[in-house]
Amino acid sequence: MSRLLLACCLISFATLAAAQQEKAVPEVQNIRPTAPVNAPVAAPVNPYREPPLEPGAVKTFFINYRKDARQLQEIVNTMRSVFNVTHVSADASSAAIIVRADPQQLSFAEKLVHELDVPIDTYRLDYTISEIEVGKKVSTHTYTLMCQDNIKSVLKLGSRVPVPTSPAGGSSTNMTYLDVGFNVDAILESNSVGDLTLTSTIEMSSIADSTIAGQGAPVIRQFRTDTKNSVPVGKPVVISTADDVATHRQFQIQVLATKVK
Repeated sequence: MSRLLLACCLISFATLAAAQQEKAVPEVQNIRPTAPVNAPVAAPVNPYREPPLEPGAVKTFFINYRKDARQLQEIVNTMRSVFNVTHVSADASSAAIIVRADPQQLSFAEKLVHELDVPIDTYRLDYTISEIEVGKKVSTHTYTLMCQDNIKSVLKLGSRVPVPTSPAGGSSTNMTYLDVGFNVDAILESNSVGDLTLTSTIEMSSIADSTIAGQGAPVIRQFRTDTKNSVPVGKPVVISTADDVATHRQFQIQVLATKVK
């Protein structure tokens, strides 16, 4: 009996000791840390956003003389090819060139603009159209236009002639109009030594005496030539000749380039 009582006491003592040991060990909880209320939130990365601009200063050069869009683009192309300036563009509306580059390239660009933006030479072009028959001049007409270096000049002179387009015998008559007269497009280019190259497109048209049978539409006589010639300043030069098979006359086109001071 005493042994059984002793065993029960030992068991009770061991159980009580184990319970006290469990209370002594703190319970560990899986608690996630929280961010402060005012902590900055990182923006998500956008793989499609534009790359940041490369370092460099931006400068705008306003052009005084070479304001034509073609001439502005020539300055831009020269900057890209000679000085390797990649971020350069032309604004034709304000006649300006915008450059973004390092200080050394901007210095080169400024010198280039100073060298290229010079007053443009102006020339007077006198086109003389002669009709020659049996070695004698039958008629002569002269047309004059002003032309600047590397800029296209256009001269149009004549009438708009109505021409019926409806089928013969139709109840209604539709009309279209043709330009009849003299047209010239000219581009004059000069090089560093002062030589001139003239590119001309010349059109001459007139109404013949006959008409198209059954339609009443006029017959249009037309002459056209496209030429590119070296033209000396102050000396007339023949740039084109052609024979008219209908009248057995010869057309001769002569041009005189005079520099305007």
